[in-house]
Amino acid sequence: MIKYIKNILKQKRLFIMYYSLGTFLYMLLLITTFPSFLSQSKSYSKILTSIPKVMLKAFGISAQNKFTLLTYLGGKYIDLLLPLILIFFIVSFVNSQIVGQIEDKTIGLVLSLPISRLKIFISKYISGIIALIIFIIFAVISIIPLASIENFKYSTIDIYLISILTFIFGISILSFSFFISSLFSSRGKSTMVISSTIFVMYVFNVVYSLSSSLKSLKYFSIFYYYNINYIFQNNNIDISYIIVFSFVFVIFFLLGLFVFRKRDIDI
Repeated sequence: MIKYIKNILKQKRLFIMYYSLGTFLYMLLLITTFPSFLSQSKSYSKILTSIPKVMLKAFGISAQNKFTLLTYLGGKYIDLLLPLILIFFIVSFVNSQIVGQIEDKTIGLVLSLPISRLKIFISKYISGIIALIIFIIFAVISIIPLASIENFKYSTIDIYLISILTFIFGISILSFSFFISSLFSSRGKSTMVISSTIFVMYVFNVVYSLSSSLKSLKYFSIFYYYNINYIFQNNNIDISYIIVFSFVFVIFFLLGLFVFRKRDIDI
C-alpha cells in the first residue's frame, strides 16, 4: 500500500510541482509589490469606501482601515484566487486517479495489484492528501519565510489558521471529487458534474450577499465557510466551519469508497 502511494506521487510529481511552484511564484510577485500598494493605500481605501458593502461582501473583499501584508494577500489572492486554484488542482489530480484510468483502460493494471479495492481507494486518497499538503506549504505557509526576508510584519498564527482552513476546505473538495469520479467512466462527465456543482455553490455565495431574502443560500455554499476575513478579525476559525468541512469530508469519502468497491468496472 505504501509502495503504491509512493508510485502515485512519483507519477504526479511534475503535476504537483507545476501547480505548487506556479502558485508560489504568483504569491511572491504579490509580496514584492506590497510596498508599492502600501504607498497607495489611502487611495485604495477611498475606492473601497465608494463601493457598496454588499458588493464587497459578495466578492470576499474587506474594506480595511489598516492594511497589512496578510489583508493585502487576502484580498488579492487568498480569499478568492487560492481556493479556485486549489479546486482545479484537486479535480485534475482526482480525475487522473479513478475516472481517468477507467477511461484510458489502465484501471485493469491497478486492480490486478495484490491489494484490495479498499486499499487502492485509500492509497489514492492518501496520495491526494499528501499532494494537498505540499500545495499548501508552497501556497500559504511559504508566506512566513518570504515575509521575513522582506522584513514585513505578519501574524504567524493567522498564517497557520489560513493553512488549516485551506486544508479542511481542500480535503472536502477532495472527498467530493473522489465520490463523483467513482461514479463515471468519462473525465468530461466527471469534471462537468464537479465543476457545475462548485459553480452553483459559488453563485449561492454571491447571491446571498446581494439579497437579504436569500440569505439561507449561504448554508449550501462551501465558499461561505472558507472565510478568511473571520480569521483576520478574530484570530481563530469558527467551529461551525470545521464541523461542516469535516461532515462533507467524511460523508463523501465513505460514499466514494462504497461506490468504488461495489461498481462494475470494465477492464
